[in-house]
Amino acid sequence: MKVIDEKGRLFGKINVIDFLVISFLLSLTPIFYFGYKLSTSKQLEQQALQAQQALQAQQALQAQQASQAQQIQNKESLQAQHVPKKSLEVEILCNFIEVPAYLLPYVKAGEKEIGTKGEVLGEIIAVVGKPEPFKYSYNLGNDEYGELKKIWIKDPELKQIAVRLKLKVEVRGADLYYNNQDIKLGSAFLFKTNLYKYKTIPI
Repeated sequence: MKVIDEKGRLFGKINVIDFLVISFLLSLTPIFYFGYKLSTSKQLEQQALQAQQALQAQQALQAQQASQAQQIQNKESLQAQHVPKKSLEVEILCNFIEVPAYLLPYVKAGEKEIGTKGEVLGEIIAVVGKPEPFKYSYNLGNDEYGELKKIWIKDPELKQIAVRLKLKVEVRGADLYYNNQDIKLGSAFLFKTNLYKYKTIPI
């Protein structure tokens, strides 16, 4: 059998020109493949580089914001250190609560709380009224109108007594602080004499 017959076919089956065209196209396949791989690889590298640059920019921005916040905080702290503390002397009506009965004779005018430097922080000016049994409150839940109901039970041993106190307080904004304790209606703070720490509630 002739390799190329009289009609120009290879082995009598395929035209020589067609064969050459097909061979040429097949030879281009690796070129296209490696070109595609190279292009894709460059795109991935570029995307990774852009992502890294975006991350670095974000981190730099966060660091700058943190630095600015720290500078503001330092400035405010420095300003606060140079602002003189404003102190007042006030008289407040309070209840000493949960007082053991044996201490009642020592709750009297003239009893003082002394600071660490020997200064007078507070003083009992007067005892107002008579001691009463201290009462604990317990919630019973809401009634049919949605109002919270409570029951009050007297303690058989602990007492409460009203006193008028003269306190040296510090002004912080719109609030008063006694010995670093916030003074609020219904909120307890401690008044300490040389005998006892009285749980104290402004009324």
